[in-house]
Amino acid sequence: MSNPKFYAYLRKSTRNKESQNRHSFDTQLQTIQTFVSHLGGEVVGVFKESHSGMDPNRPELTNALLACEKSGATLIVATLCRLSRSINQVNNLFHSST
Repeated sequence: MSNPKFYAYLRKSTRNKESQNRHSFDTQLQTIQTFVSHLGGEVVGVFKESHSGMDPNRPELTNALLACEKSGATLIVATLCRLSRSINQVNNLFHSST
């Protein structure tokens, strides 16, 4: 069985400076890489953007989802709040990918 493949999506806020420090790209990537290595997997790509989590128009998230769809890899985020601040947006992402 081959090792699982992941695309990492990293987002930092454009509004909250405290959040930017706590959720830096480096911190997010380190969290993801630690988790993926425990699974015996591999991060095959990283998508980064500085964007509000409430804004549904995030080009790098769209690119990450397309890369996952094309390759069969799984999208991974360090914490759910990096994916979105809106439960409705998260719900729409899950339903649009099935």
